[in-house]
Amino acid sequence: MSTFGKTLIVGGLALAVFAGYKGCSDFNNGIRADKQIITPIKLAGATITAGANQSSQSMESLLTEAMINSKKHAGENTAIYYKTDIYSVDNLTELLSTAAQHAKELGMLDNAYKTGQLSSDAPQWVRLTYENCVPPQETNMNLRRLLSSEFSGVIGTVYESFNDAVSGGVIVSGEKVETQNMSLINILDDAAGKSWWPTSHANYTAMNNATAHTYFSLIYANMGELDKVNVELNKALTILEKYPDNADLAVIIPGYKNLNMGYLKNTVKDAIKEFDGLNNVDSDKKYTRGWWGQVQKKAESLGSNDMFIGAIAQDQKGRYDSKSTIWWIAAIVGGAALGVTGGIKWYD
Repeated sequence: MSTFGKTLIVGGLALAVFAGYKGCSDFNNGIRADKQIITPIKLAGATITAGANQSSQSMESLLTEAMINSKKHAGENTAIYYKTDIYSVDNLTELLSTAAQHAKELGMLDNAYKTGQLSSDAPQWVRLTYENCVPPQETNMNLRRLLSSEFSGVIGTVYESFNDAVSGGVIVSGEKVETQNMSLINILDDAAGKSWWPTSHANYTAMNNATAHTYFSLIYANMGELDKVNVELNKALTILEKYPDNADLAVIIPGYKNLNMGYLKNTVKDAIKEFDGLNNVDSDKKYTRGWWGQVQKKAESLGSNDMFIGAIAQDQKGRYDSKSTIWWIAAIVGGAALGVTGGIKWYD
């Protein structure tokens, strides 16, 4: 056989073996992510009980399970080429850790409502909610019933908001689907998509990271974690601040306001200001049903309810699937090279 033929056989064999191994590895990673991370998150979204001390099957226990399994892949980024923050497993782990803790605290609040007893280790937001909603014994019956209704309403609102963070809740109308493209996340995502073009004045990876941190801020908002909301929004703003206000991300026709860097910066700054204001209201107003309602409505400006922890986990798993497919194609190409050269006559 000619030297070329022998080289093709060796190269094809090496490619087939290596690509087959990598394909199997990413395929298995995808299956593990589906079984050990995505499935517990899905079940958490379908579980009524929040705290682990209330039931053996709770949101807290399921989210903790997903978090522990996610932590096994610490430091990984599942993206194929552009290693943006949305595909960072560490960011998913942090979201799951916060969600598991929030479920535990929500369980404490629910238990306090049912038993009239507040846990000694209850965090500030649970303690404040309880103290604002539980009247002194001498209070008349009408006011007691009113405050009890407020307490119950707060718990219902927190549950609803938390479900949005974990599993996205339920889209109940076509109108909801149509309006989601007007959110800040969608506007940033559109701008990030335009930044891929050589004519853009911004970096594609950086713009996608700004979108990712705004995405994370929405999830934290739905858990009432407003300190973390502004941490994430400030990360997004820091990225955008690297570019001048007059930078235009339009591909062909300039002048669209939603593709102007100054507009994007100001929109993020306004979001920071609004959530900072809600985070610093007087204690008698904070964590009331009205306060949670404001957080929910302002969070809707950040993004729609198709953006949640489960969606991030699913996107990360999808990259394993894509990489597996690419490696399998490479293995087939290597096998084809072997097949072609296998028919060549062995001669010098």
